[in-house]
Amino acid sequence: MAPTAGDSRETKNGNYVLAEDDGVQATAFEKDGEWGGIWNGAGDKARLLRAMCDSAGEAIDLMEKASREGAQSRRWWPRAETWTPKKDKKGFYRRTRSGAVVSIKQASSGGWFATHVERGILGRGGRPEWFPSADQVMLAVDAALEDPNTPWTWSNGGRQ
Repeated sequence: MAPTAGDSRETKNGNYVLAEDDGVQATAFEKDGEWGGIWNGAGDKARLLRAMCDSAGEAIDLMEKASREGAQSRRWWPRAETWTPKKDKKGFYRRTRSGAVVSIKQASSGGWFATHVERGILGRGGRPEWFPSADQVMLAVDAALEDPNTPWTWSNGGRQ
């Protein structure tokens, strides 16, 4: 079945793209007989359609619905506010908030810490904090970003 939704068009490689004035917003692609989708409209990074579909048209319909719902739609993976693990031996997690990247890393000592691309290292009283687990850092980061009364602060080491 050929896609009929929106302004989709087929590319030379058999994918279908949804284009707007500022470029390609989404692409439906076939893999192993099923159709998936990738959305470029989130701004911070591309989002993959969670479900695989039986046709390009079905994938495009789902992408149009999800793009109307925005980056937080449960139809996308990963959602903008979720922690996404990076695959490396040390452990590394990343999350995007309001366009800024927050990373959680494990030091060679085994302790965990968080960095904010614009604000610096997470800590208390202007001093970095080391955590025993990545989960504990995630909770502290969430509090630092969402709760104005939290003891957690970001420190850039006095840099401006």
